[in-house]
Amino acid sequence: MPQEYSKVLLDYDAIDIASVQLSGEDVYLELRGDNGARTELRLENMYRLHADGQKKSLQHSYVLYTRDGLRITGWPQTVNRAVDGQWPSLTPLVAHYLPDSDQSRRAFLSTARPEDIQVKFITPSRDGEKQVKVTIKGKPVSRHENNNPTLVPHFLQLAQVGTKFSTQMQGDKRNNTLSTTLLPGDEENNRLWHRHSKDSLKGKGGADRYQVHAGAREVEIDNQDDGSENDGEIAQDILMLPWDFEDMRIAQQGLDVVLTHASDPHSHPTVRIKRFMQHKNNRHLWLQDKNGVIDELQVTAKHQLLFYGLGEEAKPVHQEAARASSLLLEAMSGFTSSRHSSPDPAIPALLVRIDPSAASLGGIPAKSIRIQMQN
Repeated sequence: MPQEYSKVLLDYDAIDIASVQLSGEDVYLELRGDNGARTELRLENMYRLHADGQKKSLQHSYVLYTRDGLRITGWPQTVNRAVDGQWPSLTPLVAHYLPDSDQSRRAFLSTARPEDIQVKFITPSRDGEKQVKVTIKGKPVSRHENNNPTLVPHFLQLAQVGTKFSTQMQGDKRNNTLSTTLLPGDEENNRLWHRHSKDSLKGKGGADRYQVHAGAREVEIDNQDDGSENDGEIAQDILMLPWDFEDMRIAQQGLDVVLTHASDPHSHPTVRIKRFMQHKNNRHLWLQDKNGVIDELQVTAKHQLLFYGLGEEAKPVHQEAARASSLLLEAMSGFTSSRHSSPDPAIPALLVRIDPSAASLGGIPAKSIRIQMQN
């Protein structure tokens, strides 16, 4: 890992970055000015050439901040020379939208009430421009004519990470990770911001991961996927929660399922899974607690909600359940865990589910549902 990094504040919008090129040990950015002028920015000594002449390693990282609020990171740690002698592209890089760094909207955001501000990430299903749209009371704001949104160039991946304001995130047909924000600072300050916020996460196609961090904000998840963007295949998604299953309460509200912390709901997020009871296209979802334990949220043939969380009687099998969770993650993500290997990364017959007397979890704690080991 590189030991040093430098911040670079660009008086340019993200779309004004015309190209990113590696030459020798330096990286060159071509920038387009508002008046059409071209500027070349050189980031010195970013990469070091190995003695064999076939590899370069990142030795000094730069974090770029654009005028319209994008923080650009994700430089490759190493690049290898191709057989034709050419060096590969350094892109795609990763862009995070940070409202506090958005100079183009600072005047609007500093005077508006936080609860009136909404950020929306627009990710086209097909090839097209990614955008960041900021509204106040439903009206778009920007320094641009007609209040156009922030445009994200094709060589940047727009990270689906929430902001301190209400944020709408949407994936595409690929495997996406959509995450609520984890705010820096003291706990009370975080609670204050979270109270103003409601995040909406929509995964769409692919095997998606929803990451919900701590904080008393509302989170809505739309997990609808009919498989139309992946040749009819509906992938398994996962919802990563900031509590133990034993501390979780599950309730059905109409067609929605609502997850809350059982003993301290006011200090933790409220997670609403939209239309989960309506159709199988809205389900295909596994839950993971903060210890990495995974189990499936199901609907029975009698249209009752069913979840086999880790109950008090299951504490001795916690390690085996966690191992099963790791195996499932590997099967979903394609990445192998460094802790173990298995010839069959499917969910094992390790967890034998038992039919509880009350299948519907109408607001009862999840710890009343048991899990057992197979004999």
